Amino acid sequence: ICLTQTDEVKRIGDKKLYRIRAAVSFGDVREWDKGGFVQSTANLSHAGMCWIYDGACVFDYARVSDDAIVCENAWVYERAKIKERAWVGGNAEVYGFATITGEAWIGEDAIVSGRQTITE
Repeated sequence: ICLTQTDEVKRIGDKKLYRIRAAVSFGDVREWDKGGFVQSTANLSHAGMCWIYDGACVFDYARVSDDAIVCENAWVYERAKIKERAWVGGNAEVYGFATITGEAWIGEDAIVSGRQTITE
C-alpha cells in the first residue's frame, strides 16, 4: 500500500496526527480515498491490505500491518500492534504492548492494554 499524508491535522495532547490518503487502489480502498489519522507513515505497513479508516488514530510507535483494519473512532498507540486480519473499531483503545492478531474483533468501548495478546 502506498499512502500520503494530507494537510488535515488532528491534535491529541502534544501529538500532531495527519489524515492519510491512498496513493493506489487496493481491496475496498480506492486511490485518493481519505483514511484515518497517523503520527507517521510508519504507523501503517505499506504491505498487505491494512488500512486505517474514518476518524481512527494510530500514533506513537503503534503499527497496523498485514490485512488488519482500524476504523471508526478507535485509538491505537504506544507500542500496540494490530496485525493479520484483526479489526479494531468503535471507541476502542489499544495501547501499551498489546497485540490484536488473527481474526480478533475489538470494538465498542473496549480497552486493551499492557502486554495482552488477543487472537481468534
